[in-house]
Amino acid sequence: MASIALSGAAQALEALAASEAPFLCGVRHHSPACASALPALLEAFRPEVLLLELPPELEPWLEWLSHPETLPPVALAAATGDEGGLAFYPFAEFSPELAALRWSRAAGVPVEACDLPLRAEPQACPTWRLDPEAEAPERGLLETLLRSSEASDFEELWDRRVEAPAPGAEPESIRRAGLLLGWALRLDQARGEGIGSRDLAREAWMRARIARHAGRRVAAVVGAFHTPALLSEPLLWGAPPPALAEAKPAPVTSLIPYATDLLDSRSGYPAGIRDPLWQQAVFEAQGDPRAVSDALGAALVAICAHVRASGHPAGVPDAREAL
Repeated sequence: MASIALSGAAQALEALAASEAPFLCGVRHHSPACASALPALLEAFRPEVLLLELPPELEPWLEWLSHPETLPPVALAAATGDEGGLAFYPFAEFSPELAALRWSRAAGVPVEACDLPLRAEPQACPTWRLDPEAEAPERGLLETLLRSSEASDFEELWDRRVEAPAPGAEPESIRRAGLLLGWALRLDQARGEGIGSRDLAREAWMRARIARHAGRRVAAVVGAFHTPALLSEPLLWGAPPPALAEAKPAPVTSLIPYATDLLDSRSGYPAGIRDPLWQQAVFEAQGDPRAVSDALGAALVAICAHVRASGHPAGVPDAREAL
């Protein structure tokens, strides 16, 4: 299968945004902007099946994860044996995957976990890199976006390009912003360290799950990085899918309570998000700029109170200046 000819960011974004086989929702895990936008996006597209970036061994728990009496934060866990360790998938109110699951439950749309099975082990496969001689513009697209947004890393770039503009924005604008950053990150990785064999295997498996539903309206809620590989003619994909080795024993899975503080990326959870209590407040505002402003004022008052309780000066002038 040949990749789409590399072109500028605008052309790549149009290819991603226009896709309907599948309809691509590229998200960051625990993004309140994506979680708020997804129900409207899915309602407008009206998929016949929803694919989520989760391993199929966790599929039996999805009904309970979206149950009205399940109160996040919670996590899906899978113990894959003495040597395999523990796979862990936390969910908050502001997790896009949970928002999609709740929408599908209300709409009566079936959900399928489309990621590589936990039991599968990709055989050795070379890392895929973009040909350094390939003619393609925007060699420094990610670097340009970081610099123009005054962001120090991709996490901060996402905050500035997706989360911060989201209040008052159309859901489609939020979707397109996420797709663009996913493309920029993938382009940068393909030119640098390359796209690893496990990601290639995961994406090949996702494409196979999509192909099973040919002729149906399919929506895929996956990490924005993966979306270019899920087009019918993938962007930045040039290696055959790795073969899978003999499967491991079936994992033991469970749904367990989780802690809000542990959702913070600085807690040691690499797929987390900074300041989860603030992200929850933004999610509850549901894109209303006035509600976000009110939440910000309340957060600053609480911070000033905490600072004073720690023996430092912090009053109304400080809160007002911060606001």
